[in-house]
Amino acid sequence: MDDDIRLPPSAYVMPVAPPAATAPDSTETFQKLTLDEGQRRQLSQQGFTNGLASALADSCTDMPIRIFIIDNSGSMNTSDGNMLVPTANPNEVKSMACTRWKELQSTIDYHIQLAALLKAPTEFRFLNFPSGISNPKQEFSVAMPGRQDEESIRADVQEGKRLIKSSPTGVTPLSEHIYSVRNYVESMSASLQSSGKRVALILATDGLPSDNGGVSDHSSLHEFQTALKSLEGLPIWIIVRLCTDDKRVIDFYSDLDKNLELSIEVLDGFFDEAKEMHEMNPWLNYALPLHRMRELGFNHRVFDFLDERCLTGSELREFCVILFGLDGMDGVPEPDIDFKTFITKMKSLLDKEPNQYHPMKRKMKPWMSLKQLADIYGNGSCTIM
Repeated sequence: MDDDIRLPPSAYVMPVAPPAATAPDSTETFQKLTLDEGQRRQLSQQGFTNGLASALADSCTDMPIRIFIIDNSGSMNTSDGNMLVPTANPNEVKSMACTRWKELQSTIDYHIQLAALLKAPTEFRFLNFPSGISNPKQEFSVAMPGRQDEESIRADVQEGKRLIKSSPTGVTPLSEHIYSVRNYVESMSASLQSSGKRVALILATDGLPSDNGGVSDHSSLHEFQTALKSLEGLPIWIIVRLCTDDKRVIDFYSDLDKNLELSIEVLDGFFDEAKEMHEMNPWLNYALPLHRMRELGFNHRVFDFLDERCLTGSELREFCVILFGLDGMDGVPEPDIDFKTFITKMKSLLDKEPNQYHPMKRKMKPWMSLKQLADIYGNGSCTIM
């Protein structure tokens, strides 16, 4: 059943603004990305706290270029997706069942506009040649070097939106795209490594890798793992954004990092990720900005634990630093040491933030439940087994 919720009207339609950034192959790009007031204001309209906006900027500094590989194979027509859409009321959106492709279209549309807002160089590559549109292209980009003026970025966004409206068809030839990315990253590996930077590679897919004939067998799976293995040693962070509930597919990608010396993060859809985190840390409202940041490559050790176990008191405070920023958490004690002062400060910080859509409760709620924080941490009951 669809659930009406209230959000700012711009929460899923991001306006394009010209902030400051530079090209991924320039040494100037590797300087810290500093957000201006206009950028922070627009990110705030998306639901980002000031702390999350700063964390996003730091992540884009660490990974000055992103590459999305978009699975537009025929299986993306399967109707088991879920997306949030605006309604006639400018302050409401709905959770709506849809195809996997519609869910992914919504996700890519958001990241096209986020790249434009941040002037963060981002490439998008379709697995298969797009169909159902005129003048199809298999690749497009936003805010790349030489195209970071306002007019060029606006044209990039328009072209990306046009191409993503194509229809999914074909197979899942992931391996050949991985080899192409390897060659691309190798070409700038020296400058990335010398400055301690990485490329974020986002694989958005719903199926197992196949050959060009659509066969997904032991040979094609082995070839894909070989392709990924060729990325070892390169400055790259891999996010697998799964668009399926198929356990066989989920298990395959989840087991990859056990056999490869690569940094890999496997993400389910927004609602599935929220469910996993809610089971371990029910005090958290896993709001959409957190998920969007992780799709873009943001990673932190605390986020690795959120869906695995209850955070320790020290880790809870570390998460709050990300959420509210260093300035907001200045002087806030560890909850294990002085929980009363900690929870009082949390209430003060939460009161300054607008509520966010809670994917488990399907309504607007604060970022954190003070009651559940008290139940879990107030008597030191959260222990690591």
